[in-house]
Amino acid sequence: METRGELPAILFIYGDDAPDGTHDQISQALSGHFSLAMAKNREEGRQKMARLGYDAVICHLGQSGQCDPKALSELNHAQPGAPLILLSDMDERELIRAAEISGADDCLRGDEICPVRLPRRLRLAMARHSRQKPVWHELHRYRDLARESPVSIKALDREGRVVFVNSWHLNTFGGGQVGAEFYLGKSIFELPVAQGTGLAPRLRELLQGQPLSAERLHVSRMAGGGSGWINLRGVPLFRHGAVEGAVLIGEDVSAAVRAEKKLVEARQQLERRVAQRTHELQTASETLRRKESDLLNLARKLEEMNAALRFVLEQRGVERKDIEDSFTSHVKRVLVPFLYKLRLSGLTFEQKNYVEVMERSLSQITPPFSRRLSSSQLGLTPKELEVAHLVRDGKTTIEIARLMHITPNAVGFHRKNLRSKLGLTNQKANLRSFLQQMSIH
Repeated sequence: METRGELPAILFIYGDDAPDGTHDQISQALSGHFSLAMAKNREEGRQKMARLGYDAVICHLGQSGQCDPKALSELNHAQPGAPLILLSDMDERELIRAAEISGADDCLRGDEICPVRLPRRLRLAMARHSRQKPVWHELHRYRDLARESPVSIKALDREGRVVFVNSWHLNTFGGGQVGAEFYLGKSIFELPVAQGTGLAPRLRELLQGQPLSAERLHVSRMAGGGSGWINLRGVPLFRHGAVEGAVLIGEDVSAAVRAEKKLVEARQQLERRVAQRTHELQTASETLRRKESDLLNLARKLEEMNAALRFVLEQRGVERKDIEDSFTSHVKRVLVPFLYKLRLSGLTFEQKNYVEVMERSLSQITPPFSRRLSSSQLGLTPKELEVAHLVRDGKTTIEIARLMHITPNAVGFHRKNLRSKLGLTNQKANLRSFLQQMSIH
């Protein structure tokens, strides 16, 4: 039965489990006051509301009293300009709770269906709804925003029961495994946000009018299982100076917290590796310093040994030079003069050969200085060789003349020949210094 005219249009959704005669009672009670339309279920009711539009909607909850908060909320949202009135034989407190959860404007029990009471309740609901129509539209607009908001939003009544939860909360904290029915109608103190975080005292303060704020709150037991971290804000809602309810806004920061924890762990690991590497470098540096110290000590010891060896070699060189000089001096002063005089004493040919052999033998056993002076390239005479040895030994011209039994002029003549044959002509080089250099090298 569906009539529409100048009378306000009412849609009655009675369902398959409505008591027999319920729609007839409604029809008789509203006859002459309202234009009534019927729908057998909520889906048909939503279709009619979308197509025609009504001034009010009455929805029967069934004999069992089962309340589907999500379906009722969607039904109420289908035509926000029309008041929603719930009808049921369930307990009055449960009926009022269902009305609050779904956002219904009023609720009736079956025994209130009569031609007097039902039209009056409808007119009151429609008048109240009409006065609040702008607010109602804003409320549903904000509900749309809240429903699609990328944060968790739960609305509580004054007793802390959940009357609204958005889809983002269901997907994030419920893991898509639970629906709105898990939350709607439940006390916030029964949910993990209160039980697993120790926030129960602060939630009670929120319902008393104190704002709530909690950063990085660890929730060990979420609706869909698992744990995580949230930033939670609670805002109390006031009406005529009294707390009417509250809104909880939660942001899932689990990914950020886990990323930060990994960053901290990576930093700590890096610091440990740097500390370990620093220790290894310090140990290597200490080892290098010890080796460097050992090498320096070894170098000092080698230097000391080289100095001692040089001293020994120098001493041996001095001793050897003294021996050579003594031997050479003896040869020059004793043997060579006699051999020279012997050569000039009228020897036979055979005797002269013996003398030459002796001279050659003596020249071979004399030191390098004597051999250098006796070199055929220089062409020094025996007298010049003897003068050269005496000059090198530091003898003066007079001392050389006395030793060789010749005149000082003869010594000067021999010295001049020595400078010429040694390449010292027109040079300021000292003859004695030059001869000493020859004895060294």
